Amino acid sequence: MLAEGEAARDIGRSQSADYFPQPVSARHVPLPRIGGLIYDDAREMLMQAGWQPFLNHWSKVDDLDIAFGNGPYFWNKGFHEIQAACPTGLAQCSFEFKDAYENLLIVVTEGEAAEDVGIAPRVRRWWFELAEQ
Repeated sequence: MLAEGEAARDIGRSQSADYFPQPVSARHVPLPRIGGLIYDDAREMLMQAGWQPFLNHWSKVDDLDIAFGNGPYFWNKGFHEIQAACPTGLAQCSFEFKDAYENLLIVVTEGEAAEDVGIAPRVRRWWFELAEQ
């Protein structure tokens, strides 16, 4: 019954508050509001919306781009879409996702990971690049 009530309320809504508005003609899957979220939660929202992690080959684990900073933290969690990890400053990491239209979404996190005290990197910014039409 609860699910039926929620579905009835959603009829006629053009966008959920969890997503950025987009025109009907958009050639990309919906983009959830991920700013400020812990990366784990943002990643889950992106995948639910239809964005797929653009995974690296397992051999990239030793690349200097991800071997330092939060790189091993994310890699060991199975987040192989990590593209770069900065071991200094804001400890930024970048990740890539693709959608069904072959668009590329780049997500950047900031903050050191410290699981022992419950601190996790958060999404700082993102952008996407439209695929060639």
